[in-house]
Amino acid sequence: MYRIIWKYISSLELGRKQKQRVFIIINLLLYACLGILAWNLFGLKTFNGDIVWFICFVGYPAVLLGFAGSIFALFKLDQ
Repeated sequence: MYRIIWKYISSLELGRKQKQRVFIIINLLLYACLGILAWNLFGLKTFNGDIVWFICFVGYPAVLLGFAGSIFALFKLDQ
């Protein structure tokens, strides 16, 4: 998944830092959307729509997988 996104972004005519920023933002939003999907599938029924659990369902994947994963992927992809 990271390679597909990076291949698309690298084809754009942007500077190196702008490509990196766009890559991080896209991955962060992608994993936040996956967290929202998980919330709709499991969280609403289990936690009765509690906002604290919504933030956990969306925030943890966005920060850990989206942001941190993008940083680690950039070490490998952007050489």
